[in-house]
Amino acid sequence: MMVKKKKTKKKKKEEKREEEEEEEEKEKKKNKNNEKKEEQGEGGGGRGCTYAGRRYKNGAEVATAEKCLRCLCLSSNLVCRLRVCTEVPDPPPPSCILLQRANHCCPQLVCNQDQDLFATICMQSANTFSGVND
Repeated sequence: MMVKKKKTKKKKKEEKREEEEEEEEKEKKKNKNNEKKEEQGEGGGGRGCTYAGRRYKNGAEVATAEKCLRCLCLSSNLVCRLRVCTEVPDPPPPSCILLQRANHCCPQLVCNQDQDLFATICMQSANTFSGVND
């Protein structure tokens, strides 16, 4: 009977130690998650970025007035990339038009080979010029 009690006490100590180790692991994971959130600007301690008077979380896209400029808030720093457009002939060749779409960075050269798109653009341009869309 005495032997069983000793094993039981030993077992209880082992179980208690395992529980403590599990709690420590949980706490470590929780701390790591909080650190990640802070790095990403999601936790209370994350700095994020400020641009033009607005605050952005880490990882967020930052709005700029320049449509060819793409900016992100990364590790509390504003990181931007400027898109460079391919060169297009100006003036465009015969039966082609240079199309600059709203909120698009680069102009697009559209020629009458793209019949549907070309016709649509010409009709829209003609309607706008004549005042039909007013």
